[in-house]
Amino acid sequence: MGLISPDKIAEIRDRTDIVSVIGEFVSLRRSGSNHVGLCPFHTEKTPSFNVSATKQFFYCFGCQKSGDVFRFLMELEGRSFAEVARDLARRAGVEIPEEPAQTPAEQQRRREAADERSRLLRLCDIVCSWFEGQLQRSPRAQEYLARRGINETTRRVFRLGYAPEGWDALQRYLEQRGVPWELYEKAGLGIRREGAALPPPRSPATRYSHYDRFRDRIIFPLITPAGEVVAFAGRALPREADEAASSGGSEREVAKYINSPESLLYKKGEHLYGLHAARDAVRKSRQVILVEGNFDVLSLHQRAINNAVAPMGTALTATQVRLLKRLLGPEGHVVLMLDGDRAGRSATLKDIWLFTEANVEDVAMLSGHEVDVRVAQLPDGEDPDTYAARDLEGMVRRIRAAKPAVDYVLDEAIKLAEHDSIAGKAKVLMKVVPLLKAIPNRDVQEMYVAKLAMELGLEERHIWRRVRGSPSNLARPAPTRSREPSQQQALRLDPIELQLVALCGDHPHLCASLPDDLLDRLSEPALGELLREARELGKAGEMSAHQLVELAPPELRGAVARAALGGQFAQLQQPETVLSTICAQLRIRAIEREEKELLSSLGQAQRAQDEQRVKDLLKRILDLQHERRAIRQGGGPAAWPSVH
Repeated sequence: MGLISPDKIAEIRDRTDIVSVIGEFVSLRRSGSNHVGLCPFHTEKTPSFNVSATKQFFYCFGCQKSGDVFRFLMELEGRSFAEVARDLARRAGVEIPEEPAQTPAEQQRRREAADERSRLLRLCDIVCSWFEGQLQRSPRAQEYLARRGINETTRRVFRLGYAPEGWDALQRYLEQRGVPWELYEKAGLGIRREGAALPPPRSPATRYSHYDRFRDRIIFPLITPAGEVVAFAGRALPREADEAASSGGSEREVAKYINSPESLLYKKGEHLYGLHAARDAVRKSRQVILVEGNFDVLSLHQRAINNAVAPMGTALTATQVRLLKRLLGPEGHVVLMLDGDRAGRSATLKDIWLFTEANVEDVAMLSGHEVDVRVAQLPDGEDPDTYAARDLEGMVRRIRAAKPAVDYVLDEAIKLAEHDSIAGKAKVLMKVVPLLKAIPNRDVQEMYVAKLAMELGLEERHIWRRVRGSPSNLARPAPTRSREPSQQQALRLDPIELQLVALCGDHPHLCASLPDDLLDRLSEPALGELLREARELGKAGEMSAHQLVELAPPELRGAVARAALGGQFAQLQQPETVLSTICAQLRIRAIEREEKELLSSLGQAQRAQDEQRVKDLLKRILDLQHERRAIRQGGGPAAWPSVH
């Protein structure tokens, strides 16, 4: 799939009504020139989520989430930029031509890849329907699902199917439809026989060239949030003899589960099973229940726990963690509810580290948000599927009582280690300290250090030495930078500085002409740095109100967003004139601040009888007074709207 050119992205954005798109997910009402509603990214009772139709971006004053229509859909639905852009293009009637290739051959390959993806999607959907039909024809497969407690509604929602016995049932069906063997093979549905002669290009496979990958298995299609079938998993269907033998500890010498191989459609570790059915529930509850297996997902959904997903037959990956973080937003949380055996506990610890690493990286890079991770522990030997069927109320209680990941790791480490010994204490610290280091909230970090010290019978300073990485500052950890508004002291800006921000928000092109001497003399240095970045983007013609908010550090973002969204200067015909007036006022404010400091220093110099210092200060004060008179003579302040 080719890249979408910047011009086309701009056209899609300009032709998309952001209020209409967001209004499909959030109930919005008009408030002045903007629209407001309850934020979909965190839980709130009072609307703090603002959408600007004219400036084409949203901002939440509660969680500081912001972005354009592309970012909104990516964050809310966990989709890639390309997927969102192409959907919005179709909606807006914007044609996306292929980006010119370097050579005709490369351009041809790109077209062929796009065509092949489309053909593979159609094939997977056709095959999925065929598997569904085969399930309806197999009493044995239906009986197995009924025994597992899976009803007809769940089968339809997840499009469960059955791959018949035999080596070529699917292959013969596709042969009748004229499906080329190349497509059958690339979709991961057929396996080439070793040493077999291949059929002619673009002709169907034969029983002599290929055999079906899925045979005598319950089929679980992998369906994306967009409703596309991209891969399959197959669970071997037990036979009576196998079930009788299982009491003696053996089963058929076949893999219980097999998955589609990687293809143009499917990359292992990039998808989550059940996400297509869980997305709305996750969006509403801001919670994901992460389980291990496909039957766990089916069982929970069938019992109205509709926010359950699984990693699709693999261990959880960093890519899947990113997908969940985007889907949940800053106020969401993950509940890990893996099997209650030793392997499940081990996998739980590994998953916690994956989320921890992602949180640390995002906070360090200021590129995302932390996600809260909790653990719902099941009784020994239980899995979510069987436990939900046996004791649904107990399952719900355990989900509600899920403990924070740090508590889980700490408790597990203490339980498993011989922590009465020095070696045991060291082993506990080795497991827990990396997690303590990743806690961004200083107060929470202190409480866990105190708890760990009490459990291990150690002095807190010994633990702080490990947490901080050096023997200094052991009594209290240094604060860490976080994007969470609750952990940032919002800065109060001078009212005239807010006028400047509001003017730049309504007329972003003005950023390119902001003078250095003004930015150097603003009362808040962070605002000066922000406007310098905005100036560089303005010179490149890439500045917008949305960019101004995005560039703002957390402690300024609320004030900047309020000013940029206000629209006080939107109707100005000559904004450059108002910019000159505001700059003059800001220069006078800066002179007054400096004059006040100099007068204080002058008093100190006079008391110390430092004649040279007094002379220098008086000269500087006179220079400032002359500069102030010159600014005022250059033109009096004009009237302009207030920023509240």
